[in-house]
Amino acid sequence: MFESRLITGDCRSVLPQLAAEGLRVQTCITSPPYYRLRDYGMPGQIGCE
Repeated sequence: MFESRLITGDCRSVLPQLAAEGLRVQTCITSPPYYRLRDYGMPGQIGCE
């Protein structure tokens, strides 16, 4: 039987900690800080991200 957990935190510190504990991770979902770093070249572009 599978065990599911939701763990939140900075993946740069959480994933190594889980590996050190001998746990295996099948999925890691991240949200990089890309907000407002892309220029779409149009008025009202904020919110297109």
